[in-house]
Amino acid sequence: MKLLKNFVRTSAALAVIACGLLWGAITTSYNSIAESYYVTSNSDLGFGGFISAAGSSVPISSADDAKIKTELKLFGVFPIKTVTVSKIDVKRVVPGGIPFGIKMLSNGVLVTETGFIQCGNTAVCPAKDAGIKASDVIVSINGKKMQSNSDVIKTVASSGGKALEVLLKKSGGETRLVKITPVKDSFDDTYKIGVWVRDSSAGIGTVTFYDPESELFAGLGHAVCDSTTGEIISVSEGKVVGAQIDGVTASRDGSPGQLNGHFATVGSTGSILKNDETGVYGQLSQVKVVGDSVEVALKQEVKTGKATILTTLNGLEPEEYEIEIEKISLNADRATKNMVVKITDKRLLEKAGGIVQGMSGSPILQNGKLVGAVTHVFVNDCTRGYGIFAENMLESAQSVYKKAS
Repeated sequence: MKLLKNFVRTSAALAVIACGLLWGAITTSYNSIAESYYVTSNSDLGFGGFISAAGSSVPISSADDAKIKTELKLFGVFPIKTVTVSKIDVKRVVPGGIPFGIKMLSNGVLVTETGFIQCGNTAVCPAKDAGIKASDVIVSINGKKMQSNSDVIKTVASSGGKALEVLLKKSGGETRLVKITPVKDSFDDTYKIGVWVRDSSAGIGTVTFYDPESELFAGLGHAVCDSTTGEIISVSEGKVVGAQIDGVTASRDGSPGQLNGHFATVGSTGSILKNDETGVYGQLSQVKVVGDSVEVALKQEVKTGKATILTTLNGLEPEEYEIEIEKISLNADRATKNMVVKITDKRLLEKAGGIVQGMSGSPILQNGKLVGAVTHVFVNDCTRGYGIFAENMLESAQSVYKKAS
């Protein structure tokens, strides 16, 4: 009887442990699986192992021009998550790795700071009193579009102290119309509202890929943001100019380095059509991206292990360097931080110390496919950084093509 009781107790304990492990496996699998996937005619979800789709395979033939849902199961028995699957054609692009210059004008004028104006013995800030904050965009004043810093300064200065109707675009995207009465600055006798503004941005980045079919390029792997507010700059006019890398300031842990370069052309060599979370997208007219085309990997095809990046540390020609993909997150909250990469190539470590600023957009290649691009460096370990899935950048590029066509 005592042996039976011990057996029952042990069995019950093992059952509890097994249930806990099973629940942990289901929870971990649920959190690591994305809500939606693309597949092609010669690919599937590619999970393998213990996770499979209902019916053992995704019904790809029924996914033409439509989305279908399929249930993923652990060990083919325990339901984990229902995901959306869409069929797409295999896409080929030319990997970049070359530098390009960026010159952008924003849609409206970005408020970077508010400040007080001395009026006699009183310091006031009409902009702050009206609810204007840093990262707001001044779209128009009295119905006139504001396209530059000088537009705002001239319009306010010529107001004569009369109330102005200012149309704002807030950081959340909503618009708001406010009334502001300028005051005369005692120091220079000029009407002001108490804002510092910025209308443009410039810099050097790396081309990720060029699509010969649409003649569009993708670069950076993350948005161009205002250096003061951190807000994504909404593009009204963006130009691509030729750029050349003169050398590199090496990274040290705690101090990321940077590519040092200059604009190699005076006029425009292309245009930027979109600046969003996943990168910048546009057309190239003179900057050439050469090389053989490769397939764009779907996110479920990216694996941990060896890979390479293309990047330019001097001049105009990119070189290929070895890296390791250490971690993949299919269900990442941020569209630009889908994988963790580590620089392993001794040449790149000696020259740059790891990842440096300006390297963003450098294409990541694995098993003959474009799998992503470098986006961020880890400040405390510059040999490591984040990468974005190429699939995410391709999706943004194709939305630009559809809008333009």
